[in-house]
Amino acid sequence: MGNIKWSALSVSEAMDKAEAEIENIFEPLWQAHNIVTEAANIPNLPDYMLQRISTLDAEIHNIVGVDLQRHGSRVLDKIHGVRDTLPEGSVEAEVAAGRWGKTGSLL
Repeated sequence: MGNIKWSALSVSEAMDKAEAEIENIFEPLWQAHNIVTEAANIPNLPDYMLQRISTLDAEIHNIVGVDLQRHGSRVLDKIHGVRDTLPEGSVEAEVAAGRWGKTGSLL
């Protein structure tokens, strides 16, 4: 492993924080999806209303990234992609260096 000049650990920690924040939006979006689905089942809706409701539901799925419940999320896949491009072992090496007392100058 080559010596990198940037902090892979900082990138990894940032992706952890981003993932946690993104996951927080999923539940409200799925609740909205359920409400929209119920609205689509209102009796006697004209086709133009069904079309609008359908496009709203499609946009909810677009924001979440496909169908999280079945296929995963494109946005979370992007976070995993960032993690996957970190140099192998770099995060662990930084953690170990910090754990074993990486010391700086006292002056």
